[in-house]
Amino acid sequence: PTGQLTIRFKSSENSQGSFSGWDAELFCVGALANEPTVQPSGVTITKVENSTDLELAFTKGNGTGRLIMARENASVFSKPVDGFLPLVNGDYARGLEIAEGNYIVYAGAEDRVRLTGFRPGTLYHFAIFEYNGTSGT
Repeated sequence: PTGQLTIRFKSSENSQGSFSGWDAELFCVGALANEPTVQPSGVTITKVENSTDLELAFTKGNGTGRLIMARENASVFSKPVDGFLPLVNGDYARGLEIAEGNYIVYAGAEDRVRLTGFRPGTLYHFAIFEYNGTSGT
């Protein structure tokens, strides 16, 4: 297969704003797959733990994977870019910000996802996007 493998490094800060290390993002761009025609539906929060963690459940669309974005206090307004699939682990505090306040927090095939790193007493909005391919295409 043809494509480009990219590793991007970004400095990260701890809660006091001091440097705490580097975050690496790995993604591959190759030939784009056909777009899914059915997006996820029926999104519900099925569990909340410790006021900082939650579980989202939804009905899958017809893609091979799902990408979840989150934003504090306002609707998600950005859409993911074709050919880019970040390595994220469900932790909002360590999600990938792709537009002001719009964080990618999950990329994978599941229809029930545990998300962590939220601030208690804060309103969050979510958007879920289907994708095909192995690199977010």
